[in-house]
Amino acid sequence: MSKSPEDFGVIIHSIDQMEDPERPWAVCSATSLFCGFLSDRISVSVVYKGKTSAYSGGGGVVVRPQFARVLCGYGGDGGTRGKTCTPPGVSSSCIPGCVTGKSDTWCDPAVKDNPQDGWCDGHPWRPSDMGKLLSRDRYSANYNEVILDGAYWNAMLPNTIEAMIASPGDPQAGEQHAKFLSTYGLTAEQVPLVVYSPGDLETPFRCEVCGQSSASSSTAGKSPAGASGDVSSLGYG
Repeated sequence: MSKSPEDFGVIIHSIDQMEDPERPWAVCSATSLFCGFLSDRISVSVVYKGKTSAYSGGGGVVVRPQFARVLCGYGGDGGTRGKTCTPPGVSSSCIPGCVTGKSDTWCDPAVKDNPQDGWCDGHPWRPSDMGKLLSRDRYSANYNEVILDGAYWNAMLPNTIEAMIASPGDPQAGEQHAKFLSTYGLTAEQVPLVVYSPGDLETPFRCEVCGQSSASSSTAGKSPAGASGDVSSLGYG
């Protein structure tokens, strides 16, 4: 499997109340007393055909992979909130959420060579080894955790966001979606609102608001989401 984010699958960030309180699609500001310690990174999960487990905080966003800068990955929940850098940000001696001290070491897939072991004793996987991690991740029922560069995420907005996610029956998702579109002068054809149902292994994404028409659609190929309700561009497959 490729190490390139474009080839991972669908990259999802689930809302966990640690985002910018005014812009839940953005990484928290460094000036926030509540979540500023997370301003340099953001956690996501990768889902793909047959593997829909993702951290669930209620709603979220689909990340446009070409605007994602991977810092590391875990074959499960990496317990990354405590892995902070001082000062915040990526440096030669500290990678937030990944390797932040002498006690943190990278996963060595040559040592942990079980092809079904993505957990690697809880060690983070290097970006260059993400293909190996996701190949092993297929054998786990747990969600994976991938750490993205928070500063890069915010700098690339609104391009970072490919779609917004609503949990089934979520009344606030439509409001947040409309706020996002209004903030950046975009349309639902450009950034749709989709419902994500992880229990549906074949077609977990359904288009809720995609422009002039909001027809339901599964994900299959790579064509852009548009008024037809096509969400195939999300890359689930």
